[in-house]
Amino acid sequence: MDLPRERLGVYCGLAAPLVFLALYSIALVGDPEYVFFENYLSDLGVGRMAWAFNSAVIIAGTLMIPFALLAVRPALRGGILAELAVGLTVMAAAFLILVGVFTEDYEGTHYIVSMGFFMSFLAALFFYSTKFAFSDEFGQGISIFTYVAFATGCLLAALGFDPRTETIAVLLIIAWGLAMDITLYQRGADADTL
Repeated sequence: MDLPRERLGVYCGLAAPLVFLALYSIALVGDPEYVFFENYLSDLGVGRMAWAFNSAVIIAGTLMIPFALLAVRPALRGGILAELAVGLTVMAAAFLILVGVFTEDYEGTHYIVSMGFFMSFLAALFFYSTKFAFSDEFGQGISIFTYVAFATGCLLAALGFDPRTETIAVLLIIAWGLAMDITLYQRGADADTL
């Protein structure tokens, strides 16, 4: 177990949603034309505070990659389900970065990278759920939350993406990421005391 690398991954996992939420809040407050729950989040990427929103998704996506590779991957202890879950998380992170690069000004490309983010993350949740179904080493809390996140994501996808479902999906992804990060942090703290 390489605790310093895993700890770095855990810190990146904590920083990703916090940085996103901070910069998203700056963009939200600074753009009077944006209405929470009535506009797509990406509307902020072409608005008055585009720098804040685009930085939020680029930085969060960048931080998700070491979180997945350095913290989540070793904790899952290998296997095809783990590799698929982590690989799809990295893919989702890459798509998230591209959301900040190919803003709504790029129309079709923006739609593709946005859907790529949501669908690859949903697929990752499927493989995390499947992995957790065969292993209780992460505990029931994160396992049940992952099942609920995956089921909710499927329901949101079936309802179609509008500003409300998109916002709920993003908040769900943030909550799942934080729950996973806290779980990994606690596992690391337990390993330090052994």
